[in-house]
Amino acid sequence: MITEVLGIVQVLDGTYPALGGGGAEAQVTTVSQWLDERGLQTTVVAPMVLDGAQRTRDRVGRVPVVRIAYPHWPWIGSLIMLCKLALLLFLNRRRIQAIHAHIGNNMAAVATVVGRLTGKPVIVKMTGMTEMIGGVLDPAAGIGTRIKRRMIGQATAIQATSSAIVERATRCGFDPARIHRLPNAVDVERFNPSRRSARPDATPLTAIYVGRLEAEKGVELLIRAWAQAFRNDPAMRLVMVGAGTLDADLKALATRSGCAPTVEFVGQTEAVADYLGRADFGVLASFAEGLSNTMLESLASGLPMIVSRVSGAEDFIEHGVTGWIFEPGDCDGLVQRLHEARATGRAGLRTMGVAARQQIVDRASITSIGSSLLTLYGVNTAACAV
Repeated sequence: MITEVLGIVQVLDGTYPALGGGGAEAQVTTVSQWLDERGLQTTVVAPMVLDGAQRTRDRVGRVPVVRIAYPHWPWIGSLIMLCKLALLLFLNRRRIQAIHAHIGNNMAAVATVVGRLTGKPVIVKMTGMTEMIGGVLDPAAGIGTRIKRRMIGQATAIQATSSAIVERATRCGFDPARIHRLPNAVDVERFNPSRRSARPDATPLTAIYVGRLEAEKGVELLIRAWAQAFRNDPAMRLVMVGAGTLDADLKALATRSGCAPTVEFVGQTEAVADYLGRADFGVLASFAEGLSNTMLESLASGLPMIVSRVSGAEDFIEHGVTGWIFEPGDCDGLVQRLHEARATGRAGLRTMGVAARQQIVDRASITSIGSSLLTLYGVNTAACAV
């Protein structure tokens, strides 16, 4: 087992780092790198999944990563992995300051039990979809999930990323005194309107989607709505940033619906901030979602957002001020919002973007969220490097 200093352990129940990115994975990187920059030791612990890196010891940037190897057998393999996690945390208890589990699932339940046993603070983050559909925040959860809910309920703190998750966690019996509404953290220096390209008014008004090209993200709905709203309108442009199983289908849909000349498929890229800097507003059409990193990063970049009414949307989108909201799956509603964004014009969108950016600086910057997390970790913030 690990013998190095672990410090603040970031537990992730999934691939790390994930190919193509992911909300929880991105948050682990943002938080752990911020801690490292302040001289605080942090270690990411994740399972060694088949589609991820096959190294038990690794680094992402300067942050050490420990992957737990286990046999990939149904049920038994997962049980072995969880037992190895418990043993890792217990044997290294003297080197652990706090445990932060970034998804409220099996690994979080085990980490909570070990944390209680060893007297370590445990913060469990409720991210949204994993917990609300079939998970510990699902009112129709079975006996096994209810047991897991009771285990996680003993955590020092529950990090709820949206008001919707706070409400759901309270209804599911979590102690309101342990629930802290802390959204996902954004690096507001990386996503900054000052990096935006100067764009003449004559250039097309550009909307941007950033995310996986998968059905639950509503990307087919987005292409259909875009075709209805603008079709071959040369004054409008949609940039799709991301990859997924629907890539070819979406390109074919854009061609069939006649909007292909106004839609650009970028694919997967590390230059997301640069693409946001060349856009005028963002669009997300998810059918269900936790608090979207893309929404927060787009707002931080000074882009008003058109978003579906999913978890976290109403916490940051004030209709007509920082963006627009439509009901999930409502194509006509999305078409209407797209027309409203165009009618607002580039100058009006920039004004909305200033208000959008300020919300993120005030409520979701990594400095603000990180400081709150340090308090939950039990870290003396005065001792941290600036």
